[in-house]
Amino acid sequence: MAKKSDKSPEQIARERIAVARRYQHTGLDLSNLGLTAFPTEIGKLTSLIELNLNDNQLTTLPAELGKLTRLKALELDNNPLTDPPPEVVAQGTQAVLSYLRERMEGSRRQWTAKLLVVGEGSNEIQRLIIAKRLLQLYPA
Repeated sequence: MAKKSDKSPEQIARERIAVARRYQHTGLDLSNLGLTAFPTEIGKLTSLIELNLNDNQLTTLPAELGKLTRLKALELDNNPLTDPPPEVVAQGTQAVLSYLRERMEGSRRQWTAKLLVVGEGSNEIQRLIIAKRLLQLYPA
């Protein structure tokens, strides 16, 4: 009778990542492990071309995946991902990697808005207070 592993899904993933790094594998299968978190060590697998993460419980991917410049195939089916958003995932591997690289670099989209305060023209202080409050609520 087969003995059930005492290792967590994350430990199994870390072991597989270590082996793939040591032998410079170009493919890695981490599917069906029940992963809820993903080891950041994945960013060290610079020779990786294919990565299968299907059928886990991942809600987010580490930005370190963006370091995998040779990656051509990223399998993410059957994961409840929210970051990257589903619309990015639907665009394919390169879109996901670009999204993760932007996140890794700390960049984020900037939204610009114009504010028109209607009222008495002589009440400059009131307009400054409103503008300051909006900047506190929605920092750039």
